[in-house]
Amino acid sequence: MLRTILTAVFILAILFGGVAGYTLLSVERLPGNRPGRYEPRPEDKTVVFAGDSITQGRISADYVKLVEDQAKNWT
Repeated sequence: MLRTILTAVFILAILFGGVAGYTLLSVERLPGNRPGRYEPRPEDKTVVFAGDSITQGRISADYVKLVEDQAKNWT
């Protein structure tokens, strides 16, 4: 019985560590459209979002991507 409990705890610890590690790496990764890589074209409109990883959608909805997708329909 004790061996089964220890095995379950070990498996849960491995799973938790993997999920936590993946989450931390995802949050720290820079977005593809960060200012250093952005090259505006004359026909582009610029919208500035002031924020952090939450604004970029690392953990929640990606508001920048939502506006980018909607902006394709702007005239």
